[in-house]
Amino acid sequence: MIGQKSYTAKKQNAEKKWHVIDASGKVMGRVAVEAANILRGKNKPEFTPNVNCGDYVVIINCAKMVLTGDKLEKKEYIRHTGWIGHLKRVQYKTLMATRPEFAMKMAVEGMLPHTTLGREQLTMLRVYAGEEHEHEAQVNAGTSTKKKVKKEKVKKGGMKAADRRQLTDDRGKKAKDKVGEVQKVSEVIDEAVKTPTEETAEAVEGVTPAEEVETAPEETAQVVEEATATLEVKPEESTDMVSEIPGQARNDEDKEAGE
Repeated sequence: MIGQKSYTAKKQNAEKKWHVIDASGKVMGRVAVEAANILRGKNKPEFTPNVNCGDYVVIINCAKMVLTGDKLEKKEYIRHTGWIGHLKRVQYKTLMATRPEFAMKMAVEGMLPHTTLGREQLTMLRVYAGEEHEHEAQVNAGTSTKKKVKKEKVKKGGMKAADRRQLTDDRGKKAKDKVGEVQKVSEVIDEAVKTPTEETAEAVEGVTPAEEVETAPEETAQVVEEATATLEVKPEESTDMVSEIPGQARNDEDKEAGE
């Protein structure tokens, strides 16, 4: 038996087309089935149940669609607000007269998978009560391929990797510039030291050596006498100062007691 590999569609490689369905005079259930099949991608040979490979659908003239039998009278849209006793019932006769696009959307939603994939496929549905819609440019363009955008990792600091690299490059350039400036300043200083200018030469010539400085002997003698006078202490004052020391007095009393 020859082995054969099955093809699996990928979400990033899927080509998205735009389809317009006119619901005027058609049964709501039939239109909902057609729209659900296109949204799921069951009209394509590469259909994969677990991949969103469907197309966009625009349904117009929802106000002119038809309900068979007596569904307008018997069929009801039921919802609950969450409060006790607040169960709301609306006949489809009233709903089709006020919000026909909502009734169409509910019908299509019931025919899609009730999963995250089904909710994602439902976002590709556009429903309008009249003939006019806002997607003529997309319909005329034909297909729209979804390109995969590579997301950059964000670190704990909250900065992207590209921003962080740019910041490090800027810091490196600033550091190099500072080093160059320092080198230039050092070179200028070295040149100034090696080749003294005229001002430095004049300043050096104006300084007198220490041997030429004459000091007055009389003034120096007076200064020395004043310093010695302040250092001399009388014997009486010295004894008084010693007696005032508490530690010395205690030592003397201890000696007398020992004798």
